[in-house]
This record gives sequence, structure tokens and C-alpha cells, in this order.
Amino acid sequence: MKLSDEKFLTTGEVAAVMRCSERTVQNRVKNGDIVPLRNGRLVLFTMESILEFLQQCKTPSRQALN
Repeated sequence: MKLSDEKFLTTGEVAAVMRCSERTVQNRVKNGDIVPLRNGRLVLFTMESILEFLQQCKTPSRQALN
């Protein structure tokens, strides 16, 4: 997929997809859980990065299994 074909999401759109607040999305970025694309103050996300994060949340961690 070319970069020009990629759909970029704002923090508000990501919050709607994840059914959480924009503050929660900002905290996830701050903690390094979600990696955004930054251009100055502009913060955007790819749908791929959001789906990857949600998949990681769905998969139990190894520590929880031990």
C-alpha cells in the first residue's frame, strides 16, 4: 500500500474507533502504546497502527499466563 493510499485518523477519530476519550488516546501515545505520526503539533494515526494496538490488547500477555 502506498502512503498516498493510507487513511490518517485524528485523535478524535481514534477515540471513536476505540470507544474511549481523546485523553485516553493521548495517554496511550504518551506511554508508547500507540505510535502516532507527528508533524509539528499535528498528530495523526494510521488505521493499521490502531488495529495493531487493539490486537495486542486482545492477546493475553505472557506474564498473565504464568
